[in-house]
This record gives sequence, C-alpha cells and structure tokens, in this order.
Amino acid sequence: MEFQIKKVEKGDIDTEELKKQIPGWCSLLKKSPDDERLRIIVASMFYFIDEKEKSLELLKNAPDNENMELKEITAIVYMDLNYYNEALELFNEILDADYNRSVLDLKVDCLFFLGKFEDVVKTADEYLEVFGNNLDVLTNKKAALKKLNRKNEAEEVNNIISNLNAVNKFAVYMPKDQTDEVIPDEIYESELELCFNDLKYNPDDSTVLIAIATFLYNLDRRDESIEYLDKISDDADSVTINAKACMFMKLEKFPKALETLNKSLKKDKTNIITLISKSECLMELKKYEEVLVCADEGLEIDKTNIPLWKNKFCALIELDRLIEAKEVQDLIFDLEIANDKAEGSLKKAINRFYSMEYRECLNLCYDVLDADKDNEEAAILMMNAVYLLGDLTEAPKALYRALNCNNGEILTRN
Repeated sequence: MEFQIKKVEKGDIDTEELKKQIPGWCSLLKKSPDDERLRIIVASMFYFIDEKEKSLELLKNAPDNENMELKEITAIVYMDLNYYNEALELFNEILDADYNRSVLDLKVDCLFFLGKFEDVVKTADEYLEVFGNNLDVLTNKKAALKKLNRKNEAEEVNNIISNLNAVNKFAVYMPKDQTDEVIPDEIYESELELCFNDLKYNPDDSTVLIAIATFLYNLDRRDESIEYLDKISDDADSVTINAKACMFMKLEKFPKALETLNKSLKKDKTNIITLISKSECLMELKKYEEVLVCADEGLEIDKTNIPLWKNKFCALIELDRLIEAKEVQDLIFDLEIANDKAEGSLKKAINRFYSMEYRECLNLCYDVLDADKDNEEAAILMMNAVYLLGDLTEAPKALYRALNCNNGEILTRN
C-alpha cells in the first residue's frame, strides 16, 4: 500500500535527485512549520528514499493533529513500518470524523495484519453493505474466513470475486450502451472513487476526467457527467476530444458536441474519426446539407470510409435526393462486399429483394453461397427469389444450392 501516500510508483522516482532536493525543502518547512501541504511533501520525499522513520516523525510532529489527510498518511506509514495498532487507532479516529470507503478499506487491511480475523469479517461486511463490492475487501474477507476455518463462506466469497474478475476491464471504461458486457454498478462506483482520488493530484488530467464522465453516465448521473466533460481542456489530445464529443452526443447535448468537434478539426482537419463524429452530430441536428459537406471532406481523404458514405446516404434520403441516395447505397454495398463477400453480398441481396429486384437478389445469393455454402439466410432468400421470379430454368440450380446448404435442412423446415 506504499502507493497510497503519493500517486506515483517508486520506479518513477529518481531517488538520487530527490536526496539532493530534500535539504532545500526541509529549510522551507523550518520557516513554515504550520504549512500542512509542505509537511506532506517533505514527508513523502523521505518516504520514497526509504527513510520512513523520518517521514513518520515529521507527520507525528505536525502542529495540527486533527488534520484528516495528515492522519491518513501517518496511518499508512505506520502500517508500512508494521505499527499496526497505531495505524488502527488513527483509522478509527478518521472514520469517526469522516466515514469514507478508502479508510475503511485500509482498516480491513490493518485488522488482517493484526490477525483479528473476526473483526476483518465484521468490518468487511460493514464496507460491503455501505459501499458495495470491492476486490481488496472481498479478498481479505475470504482470507479471514479461511483462517477461521469457515470454508463454505470463504467459497461463497470466492465465487463473488470470480464474477467480478470476469468483467472485461476494457468494457468498464466504455459507455454502457456500447458494450454487451453487463457491468454491475458497484464496479463503476469503485472505479469512480479511484478516479476521484487520482484527480486530487492532477485536477486537469483529461484522461481521468473523461473516465469520470463516462462512469457517471453509466450510473445515470447525467448532469454530473456533463459537469466533468466541461472541465476537459480543448488542448487535450484528439482521442480525448473525440471521446468528449461522443459523450456529449450520448447525453443529447449536440450543440456542445459540435462545438467540441469543430475545435478539434481546427487543430487537425484531416482526422477521419472527428469527421465521422461531426457528420453524425450534424445528422442529429438535422443539418443535412452540412452533413454532405462534412462527409465529402472526409471522403476526399478516404474514399472507402463506409461510415461517412452511410451518413451521406442518410442525409440524401432526408433531402429527398433519392437517385443520388441509391447511387451512394450501391457504392456502400460494393465496399462491404470488398470487405466481406458473404456478409456484404447478403446485405445487398436483402435490399434487392425488398426492392423487388429478384434477379439481382438471386445472383447475389449465389455469391453468398459461393463464399459460405451453409449460409441458411442466403439459401432461404434465394428460394423465395426464385419463386417470385417464376423462372423454371433457375429453379434446379437454386434447388441444388439449397440441397448443399447444411445437407438440405432448410428444405425440410421450409
């Protein structure tokens, strides 16, 4: 738990450089002994050069013994020095004044190190009831139950841990409507708490801000999500800016999304992802002529970009420019066929069937079955097209294809 005193890893610190700086910081502290932030900085420096006793002495001698942040850091140093009783006393004082999940989590750790396994289970249950599932707390509870020889209960906790570990970590950071994973709210709450802690050390971190906004959105705390999106600087990288705009769109704040995307394009007007997002945003705002302009700008850069062609197609439909829309739709089908012959040809075949262009539908179904002979959807569509064409010369050919599709099962079912 050494990382908790300061949100950096020891490997990230040049300890020799730190040792050179310490005398200057100590001089500053002598001049301003009541400066709590300065005291924490100097204590952290001693901590990271492994002079933890000096770090502890500085923290213990703080003039304001009621400062909760100082108490928490002091307790953490106590734990790292194996002074668990002293740490536990401080954790209890903090919890009496400010009942919060991070300190309660640390208290569970401390109780485990003291071998107070009954208290570990009791405090863990208290945490889980108030704050929801937490892997660290659950792991300590499981270990304590094993020490107490309560094996059945330990196995139940282990099952909960397994389910939590099974969650796709990448999916946790995505808007919930963009993933098939079912993420429990407690996972979002836990990640959100970690992000809020990170933000204390770097309040302008755009990566953390976008993560917080996403978690809040996933928890249906929409107003708060917007609040954190507004804090993201326009100077952030393009990936973050696009994520910010997409979140505004999900929150149905389309003018804000468009403003964000336009600022991003001023810095990089050739970013295809930004242009796709802008064309989608303009569609939502019903600015169809502008969609066409935006899509064409992107297609000058990448003529094979299917999302841009699709947005152009939708805009043309809305503008009742149907002949142009049909041309664009055919181009989209051709691109999809080039990417995946079976899937692309099937999409085009379905379109032609409902357009009553049965001959072309039939030929496209043949193309699908050439690439995937067991594609039942294509085989059924093929038989329907042959029937509606009334072409007896095509019927044997289609029947032969149907017989070769999954051993002719579709003929016995349809």
